[in-house]
Amino acid sequence: MSKKVIVIGSGFSGLSAACNLAAEGFDVTVLEKNAVPGGRARKFEAEGFVFDMGPSWYWMPDV
Repeated sequence: MSKKVIVIGSGFSGLSAACNLAAEGFDVTVLEKNAVPGGRARKFEAEGFVFDMGPSWYWMPDV
């Protein structure tokens, strides 16, 4: 019987952890609050505009 693990969040860290745990034989479930995986490594499109949801929120907080 394999051990079960829940990973909360499907950003870089969450997906990396899930892959490594699965490779070690764990039964992994990934939970994500958004409709798509990726965390901050994704984009948002609205009314013809594309917004980078990546690290620009951190590097340019005043924008």
